[in-house]
Amino acid sequence: MSADRGQDTHVVHDQGPSRSTRLPRVPGSQMLTGLLAAPVVWIAQTLIAEVLVAQYCVPDAQSRVAPAWIAPATGALSVVCLLIACGGTWVAWRNVRRTARIAAQPEGGPRDIHGGRERFLVCVGALSSTIFLFGALATDVAVVLLSPCRGW
Repeated sequence: MSADRGQDTHVVHDQGPSRSTRLPRVPGSQMLTGLLAAPVVWIAQTLIAEVLVAQYCVPDAQSRVAPAWIAPATGALSVVCLLIACGGTWVAWRNVRRTARIAAQPEGGPRDIHGGRERFLVCVGALSSTIFLFGALATDVAVVLLSPCRGW
């Protein structure tokens, strides 16, 4: 009877994947952060900076000079947005590293449909975050190099 208990315990222990063989999962909040942080911040930076500058730099008969606070305000906005975009991009690439084992599954092995979808979203987030990080960086360079009320 004790032998049966040992076998039952062994069978129960072998059921289901152990923690070491489970594929890593990325929490939804981290996946959304990696996917949306950099694009949303770049759009917000562009819209806010354009609205600020457009309020004071209207092309009309009188040439207007931008107030002294516009340059520091757009500069501060650019720095904050760049830091948030860097953070979102870092989260996105960390998610890629977390889900690297999903891509390494053998061909004949069991398929994890949800893991494949997760891996796809994580990779799209990393690529889009990197692209929008460069967009935010280019916008920051434009803020530094161009005068707010100067014509294009």
